[in-house]
Amino acid sequence: MDWLLETFLKSEELKEVVYLISHIPVGDNYFSNECAKRFQAILNRFDHIIKGQFYGHSHQDEIKIVHNYFNYDEISGVQFIAPSMTT
Repeated sequence: MDWLLETFLKSEELKEVVYLISHIPVGDNYFSNECAKRFQAILNRFDHIIKGQFYGHSHQDEIKIVHNYFNYDEISGVQFIAPSMTT
């Protein structure tokens, strides 16, 4: 999380946009509760520079709306979750 926070801070300072690619989407049951809360807080803080969130792990093609952790009425992003192929 420290690396992610430092990377986002530097990107913000340089006026860059960010595309986040990760294996497990926020809110998935495989995330520990405290880890998920911290991750969501970081995403909320930098939602103005995050232009896309792309995840895997799921076995379904999904799109999820991400609500602001601190104000559920606000939408802070969209997750695009690609299905994996299993045999």
